[in-house]
Amino acid sequence: MSEGKHIRFHQLLETHLNSIIQKRFVNRALTPEMMREMRNAIHETIGGVFAKSSHKLSANALTWLGDQYFKAIKINDDQLMSDTVVINEYTLTELEFNDIQLLRNLFSGTRMGPELNEELQRRSVS
Repeated sequence: MSEGKHIRFHQLLETHLNSIIQKRFVNRALTPEMMREMRNAIHETIGGVFAKSSHKLSANALTWLGDQYFKAIKINDDQLMSDTVVINEYTLTELEFNDIQLLRNLFSGTRMGPELNEELQRRSVS
């Protein structure tokens, strides 16, 4: 790989998740059962990736991360999954400091970055 062309962890994870979504769920009717299957597949995939990684997250942080990816799925190019479903999810304030720190480091270049950065700064001031 040439210098300056480093692939970030979150890019690899997103590619992997997109591949799974495409293979299993595209061209299927959007039913509550299918959405549960999709959410479970995302959570299982993320859990599997972190189980093999030297980066360790708590179960709550893994759930939070999976839900962020699930809610961001686009339906028909003009609607997000978050507009369709309501999830009882963990908030960043419920996660441990180490989880926030690791998530911020791994996902700073994503749409989750600003929220993670803000939570880390809030806790660093306290």
